[in-house]
Amino acid sequence: MRISCMGVAACLLPAADSAGTAPRLLPSAPCMSMSRSAAASAQGGGVGGGRSRRELLQRGAAAVAASAATAALSGAAIVDAAEPIEYSLVNERIFDTQRRSFLPPAPQRLIRAGTLSPLVCVGEEHSHPLHHRMEFNIIKAVHAHHQAAESNEPLAAAESSEPLAVGLETIYRHHQHLHAAESNEPLAVGLEMFYRQHQLALDRYVFRHGSLGRLKLETGWDDMWGYDFNNYTKIFRFARLNGVRLVGLNAPIQLVSMVSKQGLDGLPRELRPLLPDMDLHNERHRQRFDSAIAAVAAVHPVSGDALARMYQAQTLWDEYMSESAANYLSSRGGRMVLLAGSRHIESRDGIPDRVHRRLGGAEPFTVVPLSVDWTQDGLPDIDHPPGPSFADWVYFTQKELIV
Repeated sequence: MRISCMGVAACLLPAADSAGTAPRLLPSAPCMSMSRSAAASAQGGGVGGGRSRRELLQRGAAAVAASAATAALSGAAIVDAAEPIEYSLVNERIFDTQRRSFLPPAPQRLIRAGTLSPLVCVGEEHSHPLHHRMEFNIIKAVHAHHQAAESNEPLAAAESSEPLAVGLETIYRHHQHLHAAESNEPLAVGLEMFYRQHQLALDRYVFRHGSLGRLKLETGWDDMWGYDFNNYTKIFRFARLNGVRLVGLNAPIQLVSMVSKQGLDGLPRELRPLLPDMDLHNERHRQRFDSAIAAVAAVHPVSGDALARMYQAQTLWDEYMSESAANYLSSRGGRMVLLAGSRHIESRDGIPDRVHRRLGGAEPFTVVPLSVDWTQDGLPDIDHPPGPSFADWVYFTQKELIV
């Protein structure tokens, strides 16, 4: 059976303007970071649009209760028994943009005599199973590198790789809850899919109960993220079995939606000190945003003020996740494999450069997947491969998978 994986974007803003409404899969064109519903609501209405904070908190509490009830009725424990599908791959290839050469799809090649960056940023289309497979293989390769380093054993030859949902009130608790170190933590996996405020639930999963169903329930996955949980379960299981900390990076959607609708200057005074340091003057980042939003603006005209607020929300999203990753690495050390939508990673000006601005040192290594047609010679059917400004590696996959 052939399954198409195209037509879904790695959009930043979930289309969740109403409490309890799950993000929807969006066409790949709308914009760099904003869903069409978020773009339309930037001019008023929805969460944060003229409502009192009391009303917002009441709606948030109701959403938490509804999410918990829905998850309980659906039998969240079933997720624990669900085995992700294995895929038969025909075409898959890495393009090294520095060397300008195609490589076999072996993530172990990331390990180059100790030159691996402390931060490896990996993009994804959120609904593309082959991208999640790539992420899983990269995490395994980096983990194997650390295991070999600890035991002083050489790495094997590279293989050819064929109801704790966050309500508005939690924005006021700007923190990372980390249990006391329960491993030497040479590796962590940073996840756009969870809020920074989900850290306790993530730590409980990895270091305590190990129940995927409980993790899904406690983080309100269906309302907070909404993409197929089973696309990520191999990664979560691997982290659990190997004591690899999962780190929530994302900003609560309520906070970003408030900025999208009201602007940074319209935030409640008590929220402003909790914002990350923000660079709103990166020209390349702004150009990418303007280019991506043009398709939406052509159908749904956006005022200049609304566009400015949307860009502030875009930048807040990138800066918040960058701050989360930088805070973890500066306080815990080790290495992180960071998973986020490709538009956060490509061209480096979303997350990678903003983490580097905070930490200095080695620049993050970036991997961006692209799903393309293939020639009969087994090479991507493209005019010109991207250059180093796009990513360090471009990981080409099929548009369709065969199961």
